[in-house]
Amino acid sequence: MRAVLAIAIVVLLAGCGTVTSEYEPSNVVDAPPPCGSGLIVFSTGAPSRCVHLATYLELRPEGGSGREKPLARAGVDSYIVKSDFEDHQGNLHVMPVPAGRYYLATWTDNPLVRQVTQPKAVFSVEAGESVYLGEFYMRQGCGFEQRYEVNDQITRDLALLKSKASRIDPSKITKRLMELSGGLPACDATNNALSCR
Repeated sequence: MRAVLAIAIVVLLAGCGTVTSEYEPSNVVDAPPPCGSGLIVFSTGAPSRCVHLATYLELRPEGGSGREKPLARAGVDSYIVKSDFEDHQGNLHVMPVPAGRYYLATWTDNPLVRQVTQPKAVFSVEAGESVYLGEFYMRQGCGFEQRYEVNDQITRDLALLKSKASRIDPSKITKRLMELSGGLPACDATNNALSCR
């Protein structure tokens, strides 16, 4: 029985990192976002993949309850999602959303872990607008001490977007970086980050 279990685990692990992101740019349909909606483009990343404490970003409307089902959940360092980048774990995400104000909040994929502090990356989008929000990068993760930052990776991310979704015109994308909030202390200049915890 132990041998069968060991073989099953090896088979499962062999497939790790092969699932593509649900919000992969090539999944954007060949039609403009619904009336009254805009398109958000952002990337997520971490130095490496994580299994036991994988982090995701949950998309929620500003003012909404954290107990309600999120509008979307995008991986940051999850081992099950194939990375878009060769030098680190990360993905480029594209989502149509109704015009309004939103935030992205971290969520840990482990039922035994409850976050005490939860950083929020706040942004807004207007109807008919395509907006680049930046890169949500977890420079320290896969543990109980995590550090986050928002980086401007527009050149890299829009080049990747163009290669994956040619119908989206990068020249029509407005850059408006998400802002980290939620009681997080600002890092000092030596940490080379906008905000962290």
